[in-house]
Amino acid sequence: MNRRAMALTILLILLAAACARAERWQVAAQGGEVVFTSKAPLETFKGRTELIRGWIDWDPADLTAPLDGEIVVDLASLDTGKNKRNEHMRENHLETDRFPTATLRPVAVLSDAPSALPPGSEADIRLRGAFDLHGVTRTLECDVRLRRDGADAVTVTTEFPVLMSDHDIERPKFLVMKLADEQQVSVTFKLQPAISP
Repeated sequence: MNRRAMALTILLILLAAACARAERWQVAAQGGEVVFTSKAPLETFKGRTELIRGWIDWDPADLTAPLDGEIVVDLASLDTGKNKRNEHMRENHLETDRFPTATLRPVAVLSDAPSALPPGSEADIRLRGAFDLHGVTRTLECDVRLRRDGADAVTVTTEFPVLMSDHDIERPKFLVMKLADEQQVSVTFKLQPAISP
């Protein structure tokens, strides 16, 4: 075997070993919440949902390793506290019959993350992902706090702005005043190791 073939073989073995360490973790069915805050000159309100699902393939022992996954939020379940406003938001702006979910697909950890997240520890990372909302996908970067509560539980929290104009969402208007283009979104959910079928 020539040197080039040997080097390629070693590289493939190392890549396979690195991928083998990644574990699938799933979003827990309970304990998650997504909240958006909308501001207008005369009114500020929040919308909430606890319907979050998804998974991440990652290695808690190496936070700088490649990761994959998707976190999906059910937009039709967002509740602003007023039925008429919910209906208006879902039908006229988010158009949840055509675009029922928002999805974040993590791509890379950007910051100098700690090398590992052992049980009982916390870590702050900067995450880059592809964020799909209202049929438009944009690159999203956000700061994420990871807290490993035990061997089998990680709490994830983040907050980031979303511009409605970036996702072709018509800004709602109340009387003659429109909501601000920027919506502040906060997300909390728990990850747990996926159960093999």
